[in-house]
Amino acid sequence: MAYLHCHACTWSQDDFWNENYNPIKYFQNDLDNLLNGDLDQVVQIDSSWLEANGYTKEDYTVRMSILCHLDQIHKQIESMKYRTVEEYKEKNPEGICPGCGNNHCLDID
Repeated sequence: MAYLHCHACTWSQDDFWNENYNPIKYFQNDLDNLLNGDLDQVVQIDSSWLEANGYTKEDYTVRMSILCHLDQIHKQIESMKYRTVEEYKEKNPEGICPGCGNNHCLDID
C-alpha cells in the first residue's frame, strides 16, 4: 500500500492497487460480516466516525455500512489517477501533480 500526495497543494490519491490490496478486495474481506443477519441491525462502530459522517449510533445499520463501503469504493476509483506504483512511475516520471501542475512535489507514503 502506498498513499500518493502533493506537498504543494491538497491533491492526493488513496493507496495504489495490487492483486492483494484494492478497494474491492477490502470490501470482500468485510462482506461475510456485512451479509450475515438482518440488514437493519445496528452496527457497532467508532462514534467519532459516525458523527463526522452525519450518523447516530441508532441509525447506522448493516444496510448503511454496505452503502458506505460501496460509496467509498466509488470515490476511490473515481479519484484514482494511477492504479499502481509502476504505472505512476511510467506515466509521470517528473512527479507532476495532477492538481496544481508543480514538478517533483508528489510523495509516496
